Amino acid sequence: GLATSTAPHAWRNSPALCPLSPEAAGTKCLDRSQAPSQSAWSSRAPVLAWCDGRDQESVRKGIQGYLESEGCTPVVDMHFGTSPEFTRWLFLQPRGAIEPWAVLLVGWREAKPCAMAISAARSGDISKLRPDSRCPELQTITRNPCGEVQVAVKHMIIRVQSNSDQERRARRWARKEACSLLGKICIHVASDDHGLVRIASSLISSLPVSVGAVAESTIVSL
Repeated sequence: GLATSTAPHAWRNSPALCPLSPEAAGTKCLDRSQAPSQSAWSSRAPVLAWCDGRDQESVRKGIQGYLESEGCTPVVDMHFGTSPEFTRWLFLQPRGAIEPWAVLLVGWREAKPCAMAISAARSGDISKLRPDSRCPELQTITRNPCGEVQVAVKHMIIRVQSNSDQERRARRWARKEACSLLGKICIHVASDDHGLVRIASSLISSLPVSVGAVAESTIVSL
């Protein structure tokens, strides 16, 4: 589950990756009416959010092995089957003058719609998103952000096939179009599993964790 921590980056003797699934021990299933309140999210562990249809098990094990070897980072492992599911989760999270706490790992197919969702959460303009009757309203901006509105996601990793047209298009998109959508959110392109494990592990290790992170996994049914 989400492990309690006493200070940022002081994560020891805790599970490195906590799969967030209904079958996971101690996991709660919540519908939108029971979703954690804004104040409840003020104590949290880092999140690795997956929105990628490709096999994840070997990569997940690689990340877990790396983090365990460093003796750090209890991280919630969240899986979204589609980009709309990610959007619904994102819209339930605080935004504004906050410290982002998630790394988003996407396939090339999911990269653009997920980036559009992040852009909508940052700007408050949802007019460019596809209609979704199940999508909740955006959370009210917290505090008074100086400049850019921050959202849950700090980094996006795009998983592509090596030396492919897909990789070339992803890198070109990351350099150009994505910058206007994602603002300060850093974009990384990984073209092989070894590089993906290395990038994801490094980014997860750099995420802050709030004091008093909830010692329990939760899943919101969206």
